[in-house]
Amino acid sequence: MRLVILDDADQVADWSARYVISQINKLNPGPEKFFVLGLPTGGTPLGMYKKLIEYHRQGKVSFQYVKTFNMDEYVGIPRDHPESYHSYMFHNFFKHIDIDPKNIHILDGNAADLEQECNEYEKKIKEAGGVELFVGGIGPDGHIAFNEPGSSLVSRTRVKTLARETILANARFFDNDLLKVPTQALTVGVGTVMDAREVMILITGAHKAHALHKAIEEGVNHMWTVSAFQQHPRTFFICDEDATLELKVKTVKYFKSICLLFLFEMDVPFVAGKLIGVFSACQDNTDSTRLTMTRHAKNATASQVYTYHEKKKDAQASGYGSQSMRFGKESIKDFDCCCLTLQPCRKPVVTPEGYLYDKESILEYILKKKREIARQLKEYEKQKANNEVDSRQKGMEVSQEVVREISTKEGIIAQKKGEPGMSQSVSNMAVGKSSQLPSFWIPQLTPSAKAGKMKKPDKTISCPMSGQPLKTKDFIDVVFTPVKDPDDKKSLIAKQNRYMCPVTHDILTNATPSAVLRPTGHVVTMECVEKLIKKDMLHPLTGQKLTENDIIPLQRGGTGFAGTNEKLEAKQARPVLQA
Repeated sequence: MRLVILDDADQVADWSARYVISQINKLNPGPEKFFVLGLPTGGTPLGMYKKLIEYHRQGKVSFQYVKTFNMDEYVGIPRDHPESYHSYMFHNFFKHIDIDPKNIHILDGNAADLEQECNEYEKKIKEAGGVELFVGGIGPDGHIAFNEPGSSLVSRTRVKTLARETILANARFFDNDLLKVPTQALTVGVGTVMDAREVMILITGAHKAHALHKAIEEGVNHMWTVSAFQQHPRTFFICDEDATLELKVKTVKYFKSICLLFLFEMDVPFVAGKLIGVFSACQDNTDSTRLTMTRHAKNATASQVYTYHEKKKDAQASGYGSQSMRFGKESIKDFDCCCLTLQPCRKPVVTPEGYLYDKESILEYILKKKREIARQLKEYEKQKANNEVDSRQKGMEVSQEVVREISTKEGIIAQKKGEPGMSQSVSNMAVGKSSQLPSFWIPQLTPSAKAGKMKKPDKTISCPMSGQPLKTKDFIDVVFTPVKDPDDKKSLIAKQNRYMCPVTHDILTNATPSAVLRPTGHVVTMECVEKLIKKDMLHPLTGQKLTENDIIPLQRGGTGFAGTNEKLEAKQARPVLQA
């Protein structure tokens, strides 16, 4: 048994069609040797049939020497009924290819003797030499053909009463009228399909994920008839990612890990296109293949079998942080980089809080914020004007209501007639005599969503890192002292050690605490500040008198992700367990 996991239903359709074609061409059928193909019906194989028709028109396959045996047919509906499987196969497949009608075999649900019809069908399969490849689909309850839960796993072609779940599922084909859905069908047995040399089962959609789980991860069970194919020597399930949602992580990893070996076992002469999930294969009629693996679905940790070693391995592969894994060196913002652009500053300036910006970038940021504030103010003034109009209108309505009540009490005015075409009750509602809306729709009484009340925007522009008010007059020009190395021909930006303390000549790095001296903007190490500058509070280069406010610690560290008010940290990745 093999499991082929593809990205979506379209890839399942394309892959399965190509495999059918490869097996037909590999046998090279002729007048004396026919290829016998078992075919399903339903929604899942429709995509495969469309692809087979497409490749047939391209001349990649001929069905002239192919015999087909369908899995099932309803009992009691005419062959030309739109939902009969005779009609389904003719319109969706047979009329588009070059197959000989005498080589088409579909069970007759209107036969006089249904048991005899089933026995003759088994006999025809044997006379044809057995089925080379049986293609099938499954239902959400794991049935294949019409072998419902509880069917014998060695059953042959027979009459079968349909389960209620199947009747409900098929009701969509009969105008959702359960009375129109047939309750019996003729179907090949599980044993009949097991006799085929190869079995290919198509499974797509999250609604069949539980059935796939039962089919390949649990034991053989007659309540899940598709599970019997675990014992077939050449069965493979073709599914999309959605159908794997209930599989264990180890199951998915195992089948994805053996995909290349499976490819060579299948010996497919051409598999064009990008089939993400198992492999990306070559162009038509070439032999080269390349592996393109994908991560499993979001439930990659949604199982108790997700071990510590798998978690550790996945964390390393995906780059997620944990308590023992931190962001790499490339994820740390350099000390001389702008907090907005994350690039080395050309004209560095620092805020009183110690955040470094490129002057051009921070000025552009301020201008953008001013434009945004101006836009919000305009919207606010517009809303304010509208509110004033609404208030005046509401005041007029209140005044009119007071006048109406007084006039009514005194009997001066007659009752107001309703609008043309409206009943008296509707008219009363329209003038506000009832607090309840009517049970039928009236345009003028339909509630409408109103825009939320907008608060007056704050004109203050905040620092994107500290959140403090930001003013251009508070910016301090920063002076970095380049490392003096005349023998080094590298540009300053390419050097690993670019700047140093102008007093101690210590190299400035991401790990070196440093500070900006406000009067001149020179960047010195905090060690220099503590040991030299704070003794007499004099500028070491100019001799100027300094205060505590003149020493601005330069903010360092953080992540290499630009953003506003964001301080990203590596946190432990905790798996989500599902019952």
